[in-house]
Amino acid sequence: MADPVRLHFLKTSDVPEVPADVTVIDDYGVVMIHTEGEKFVSGMHIVVEGPEESIREWFRPLPGVWLGVGAPFMQQFEIHHVSEI
Repeated sequence: MADPVRLHFLKTSDVPEVPADVTVIDDYGVVMIHTEGEKFVSGMHIVVEGPEESIREWFRPLPGVWLGVGAPFMQQFEIHHVSEI
């Protein structure tokens, strides 16, 4: 069995509920990200851990997911498609 995958990401309103076999291991609260122009994206900065295939299936219907990079409290978020995860 493969090691579980751990991801920091922004759970926005378009992200479905966390699958049963994926665990939320940390919750850093609401984050607002300033994007191009005057637009903002907001959501919960959470850390999840679970089987890679379950996480891919969870994210597959979405056009992109905001993944965190860097230290947790100084997290930068970048949009990625499931094929890049």
